[in-house]
Amino acid sequence: PCHRHMYQNPGRGFARLGVKPPRMAFKTAFIPQPCEMPTPSPHATKRHVTKRKPAMKLPKIAQRSPIRTRVEADKSYFWCSCGLSANQPFCDGSHKGTDFAPVKWTATETKDVFFCACKHSADPVICDGTHAKLDAETT
Repeated sequence: PCHRHMYQNPGRGFARLGVKPPRMAFKTAFIPQPCEMPTPSPHATKRHVTKRKPAMKLPKIAQRSPIRTRVEADKSYFWCSCGLSANQPFCDGSHKGTDFAPVKWTATETKDVFFCACKHSADPVICDGTHAKLDAETT
């Protein structure tokens, strides 16, 4: 037995060390245990692992024009910054596994807003016309 099991199996552990065992050691029942870390149950080893999507340096262009949307005053919106969302211009969680995260934007008044869909505006969220200057190769 290893040093951790010396008290559980006093006959072998103390004899090998040349030490007289304490009286309590003989009353302890031997419980066989491996010297390595015990193997956890199959349920304990399962972890939720998010598969990483291919590295994206630039966001995907959802479309090359802004998206007009009616917003309500004091309501928060989460703008998609990766371009992968099926619910453009808002986030649907498609960015998971990438380095992108949604951008929280709060409306100050109820009005129509032109959200950026090319994902290259200087001010994220609101379109500034950058989509007109993008190359045809930019995706």
